[in-house]
Amino acid sequence: MCQFTSLSGRLAAVWLSACLACYVAAPVAAQDASVNPGINRSYENPDVERLQASLEGERRAIYMYRHAIVAALGLQEGMAVADVGSGTGFITRLIAHQVGSDGRVYAMDIAQDLLDHVVSTADAEGLTNVVPVLGDQHTTNLRSESVDVVLVCDVYHHFEFPFDSLASIHQALRDDGLLVIVDFERVVGLSADFQLNHVRAGKGTVTDEIKDAGFDLVKEIPLMPDQYYLVFRKR
Repeated sequence: MCQFTSLSGRLAAVWLSACLACYVAAPVAAQDASVNPGINRSYENPDVERLQASLEGERRAIYMYRHAIVAALGLQEGMAVADVGSGTGFITRLIAHQVGSDGRVYAMDIAQDLLDHVVSTADAEGLTNVVPVLGDQHTTNLRSESVDVVLVCDVYHHFEFPFDSLASIHQALRDDGLLVIVDFERVVGLSADFQLNHVRAGKGTVTDEIKDAGFDLVKEIPLMPDQYYLVFRKR
């Protein structure tokens, strides 16, 4: 067996071992505990009609600004986009119009009843490019490198296992793909009680979590009061 007898040889061996470790490192374990247990209980067996009245209420910020939210995505015809936490699909349908018949919109949710509603309302508008995807608390179930943009709109604070969900999103995005997060500001002393009680973390923590998951912050777009619009790029 060859031995390194000089200092330079020993340093070379250390360098080689470090490089090899980068390629054989063990995968990080999946997230074990929910960061916000029970927040999605109402979505396990949703009352779709009631949810539609709530999610598509004129006083809800992302419904009021839905056209601006989609316009800021900068979509082009033929793109593949995932609407993660698509709910009743009002943003999914707007995206479907933007990417055209050659594009695809993956409506991902954890409730089959909601996905059935998204498909039926898309059909009613003559949209043939909406694809339902049933995920769960840990994975989006989106295919690897299948989308150009992922939108998570008023949904990040519902991620019970953000480490797992972000890993799934990272895998689903193509190289240099974009992740767009729209969510509530959470500032003690400024935010409403609803935001403080319902939203797990503020913008700074959310940004750190997403960076740690392999994304770089590209920009923040000032669009809505009390909510932020962050654009990340897959690293």
